Amino acid sequence: MYSEIHNPRRWLLTAALRERATQSPDAPWLDDSEGRSLSSGQAHTHSQRAAGFFERHGVNRGERVGIFMFNGCAFATAWLGLGQPAATAGGPAGGA
Repeated sequence: MYSEIHNPRRWLLTAALRERATQSPDAPWLDDSEGRSLSSGQAHTHSQRAAGFFERHGVNRGERVGIFMFNGCAFATAWLGLGQPAATAGGPAGGA
C-alpha cells in the first residue's frame, strides 16, 4: 500500500507508481483491452521516458498538452509522463 495513503495532500499517482516500482518492480500494474500489460517497473520507466520527451519538446509547468491516443498502456504512460517533475516543472531539478 502507498506509504502516503493517510495523507491526502500527498496523493500523487506518479509518487505511488514510483514507490510501487521500487518495492515490487515486477508486480502487475496495468493491462489494456489490446492485451498489452505493464509491470509497475515498466510503467514507471515508460512514464519517465515520456517525461523526458515532453521536456525535450519544451513542455513547461502550467501548459496544456493535448494527447490524442487510444486508451491503453501507451496513453497511460504518456499521461503519467506529464505528471513527472521533468515535464511539469520544465526540468529535472524542479518539482510539482
